[in-house]
Amino acid sequence: MKEEDNFGDADVPIAIVPNTGEIVLLQMDGHLTQEELDKSIEMSIDARSDIHKYQIEALERRYSSGNDGDAGKSASAKKTEVN
Repeated sequence: MKEEDNFGDADVPIAIVPNTGEIVLLQMDGHLTQEELDKSIEMSIDARSDIHKYQIEALERRYSSGNDGDAGKSASAKKTEVN
């Protein structure tokens, strides 16, 4: 068994388009029962709107008015300006 197999644990990366709900990535690493796979997909679908909301809020905070001057600058460039 490879180290990244997490000693038998499974993971299921899923990507869902927020506006359409379309699943564009479904990858299963490890072994799951049909019920476990169904539950993981259901949980991902339920969580997608919250995740999308948090991403939008974070982007709005980062790029809202007052921060426009910093947009696109690296962290080191911003640090240099402060010093």
